[in-house]
Amino acid sequence: MTISLKRFHFLCCAAILSLALSACSGDALISGVDPFAPMVFKEGVTAMPLNPPNQTTLLPFYVSQRTIFKFAVDTDSIFIGADGVTRYIVVISSSSASQQT
Repeated sequence: MTISLKRFHFLCCAAILSLALSACSGDALISGVDPFAPMVFKEGVTAMPLNPPNQTTLLPFYVSQRTIFKFAVDTDSIFIGADGVTRYIVVISSSSASQQT
């Protein structure tokens, strides 16, 4: 290799290395909150549903081939709270037509 080609190769490697190191040097989070630090979860205040599940909006879903129960979710009851928790009503029916909500 000639001297100018070696110098060009050295300058390219130095530029790539400096770009890689400069990307690691700054604090990406302005607030200083560590996204990997353990967080304490606090559930919001919610009330139990007052109305029974609506039979017309029950949507059955598959759970397992081995279960004797049938499962359905009341689509009107699906709610995402301010705390980020998704709440819903599930209806579990047995073969004798008894239901558990």
